[in-house]
Amino acid sequence: MKLVLVRHFKVKHKFPHFCDSKNYDIEFLKYENADLIPNCLVTSSNHLSICYSSNSKRAKETAKKVFKENIITTDELAEVPIKAIFSTKIKIPFVLWNIINRIAWFFNLKNSSETKNQTKKRAIQFLSKFNKIEDKNILIVSHRFFLLTLQNELFKIGFKGKRIISPKNGKFYTFENKQ
Repeated sequence: MKLVLVRHFKVKHKFPHFCDSKNYDIEFLKYENADLIPNCLVTSSNHLSICYSSNSKRAKETAKKVFKENIITTDELAEVPIKAIFSTKIKIPFVLWNIINRIAWFFNLKNSSETKNQTKKRAIQFLSKFNKIEDKNILIVSHRFFLLTLQNELFKIGFKGKRIISPKNGKFYTFENKQ
């Protein structure tokens, strides 16, 4: 079985340098609805039989550009939710908000929108359906943090492929299991 992972195309959105918690959340809502910048990293997807995509706008649009038909959308492939972990009117650097929120995710803090353990469980649940599927060449369109989690679970169940450190937008990453 071959699974090809691809991160959605780059999003045309510029985040502010500083913001409070309310504006941090608003910026990610804007990001969710922004246009995409298709890139040339995409290679041919002719050898793939089916595509699973996150149900976000950016993932679905990417899937339609790289895979013309037989696209199944699912919230199992959604990005780890991004929301301010605490409320404040103090403006702090946007990058610091991202770091704080991802640290909270990593350490499974209860006030995270989703914990690392919940993300891992979602990845395992998604991969479990491939025991019953006859398709052997599958494209998966998702998001940065979820793809990293999915990759770790693929390695655990015997898939081989080049480790992704930071998935590039629109680039195909192939993982194979010879069973």
